[in-house]
Amino acid sequence: MRGYYQFIFTLVFLFLFGVSTKVSAQKVLDKYEGYVVTRTNDTIHGLILENSDKKYGLSVKFKAITDEDFITYYPKDLTSFYFEPGVKFETRLTGNDLCFFKVLIEGNASLFRLAKKNKAKFYTILDNSIIELKEKNSIHEEPYITQSSRYYDFVGILNVLFKDCLIDMEASGKLKEMEIKKEFIKYYNCKQTDFKQYKSRNSKIYLGLLAGYGKDMVDMYDFRTLRLFFIQKHPESAGNVYMKYIVNYRKMNRIEEVCLKDYYTMYDISFNIEYRILRKSMIQPFTGIGLGITLWQRKLTSCNTSYEKIEYDVYPKLNIDLGVYAHVTKNNIFCVQMVGFPYVFGIGIGYIQRIR
Repeated sequence: MRGYYQFIFTLVFLFLFGVSTKVSAQKVLDKYEGYVVTRTNDTIHGLILENSDKKYGLSVKFKAITDEDFITYYPKDLTSFYFEPGVKFETRLTGNDLCFFKVLIEGNASLFRLAKKNKAKFYTILDNSIIELKEKNSIHEEPYITQSSRYYDFVGILNVLFKDCLIDMEASGKLKEMEIKKEFIKYYNCKQTDFKQYKSRNSKIYLGLLAGYGKDMVDMYDFRTLRLFFIQKHPESAGNVYMKYIVNYRKMNRIEEVCLKDYYTMYDISFNIEYRILRKSMIQPFTGIGLGITLWQRKLTSCNTSYEKIEYDVYPKLNIDLGVYAHVTKNNIFCVQMVGFPYVFGIGIGYIQRIR
């Protein structure tokens, strides 16, 4: 158990080190080439610091070409901002809130997206006002009221918006981004007028390889593991949450008697949701939990006889991760983590490379 406490102590030390070391977020977050448009209609080119769409709805960190540091701008400061690979936000008023809306389609019929809490909301402009597209209202809810009429679902609003070009659209009751965008594109194809469709950022993808060793504290098995994993960071997910896909090879053996050997070989496939602490630091403690499936093989052999027995089994697996990432650069990362937990105790060391 001594090694266990040493590992926990190491994690705590690295956590405190990460807290006390003020490392600039610029070293681990992406920076995109782009521009901002001020309230006086001045266009300033520079760099925009990476953030989630939810955070972009409230503010944006921008550094002009001539500046040394990033400055935080709010919707009251800008009319819009844009960055590569083709993402645009515009300032719009919804209710009493001034927010940056993500532009999905721009033209005489525009489509906007606003990330709030855990749900995205979609908007368009009708009667010179921005109006939310919602799924069908219940009988207890107020209908959408515009200058021209009342509407009880987003289909009613879009039918009015596209009234000069009939579109075969059915009220499915579900409001999905891809389906709504298709309806706008069908409208523009019917009208044969120009429009601009803006892009979304790609997910970050990391590839990692980890090797580990440990001991089963009850049966004293030797434990060895080799893990290949992919980490995905979706641009619209919460800032500290990552998806992790793991393929794991594990081998354990035990000598029952002088010549009787007991081998266990396991192949795991699992999916984890990972949470990182201090996401903007070069040192990032993390924890994760997920589920998977294990193919298990047990082999008993004896050197005195020709005895050999092989058993197979398949069973679900709970996967728990706890460790620390150490960034060399934003694209090159080392990691130290527990392996085998909660079944056995071991330590693994790995290397991670960003591939997109």
